[in-house]
Parts: sequence; C-alpha cells; structure tokens
Amino acid sequence: MLLKLRGGLDHFLVTILLGVLIAAFAIWGVGPGMLNSATNTVATVGSTDVPTAKYVNAVQRRAQNLQQQFGGQFDTAQIINLMRIDQQILNQMVAEAAVKEHRA
Repeated sequence: MLLKLRGGLDHFLVTILLGVLIAAFAIWGVGPGMLNSATNTVATVGSTDVPTAKYVNAVQRRAQNLQQQFGGQFDTAQIINLMRIDQQILNQMVAEAAVKEHRA
C-alpha cells in the first residue's frame, strides 16, 4: 500500500502541484502570525484585549480552589477538563471586555 502511495507521488501532475505550493510560499512567505504561536492575547473585543497571562492565572486559581473543595480527589487538569473551567473563564473575561468596551 505504501508503495502505491509513493508511486503516486512520482506522477507529473503531483510534482507540478507541489512546485506551485512551494513557489507560493517562496513568493509570499510565511506570515508572522503563522510562526508566532505564543500570543499575548486570548481574545480581543473592539480595542480591549484579554491578556493570556491573566486568563491562565484565572483558570489555574479557579481550578486550585475547586481542587481544595473536592478534597484533592482530582488534579487541576482533570477539574479544568471536566468542568470546562477554561471556557467559563474565557466567556466571563470576554463579557467583561465587552462591558468595558461598551462603557468607553
């Protein structure tokens, strides 16, 4: 099966398509957004940003508080996944940014 796949790559049309793809990256390049995976904002509402560090700290704080309430039965990663704390915090922070943006 792998030989069939490898044999398909030797086809003239596939070579042309790969050449066009390589040429497109060579001409337009790879944008800085594609290379920079570490962003400073999680979300932007109007001109108000939700900083990544603030978001991560809030998620960790909430997960640790719940971990203490549950008596340490679950670790923080399990609590975050089970209760979707990351989505709750993000929704809350976006709502706060929207209110702040509306007042401005």
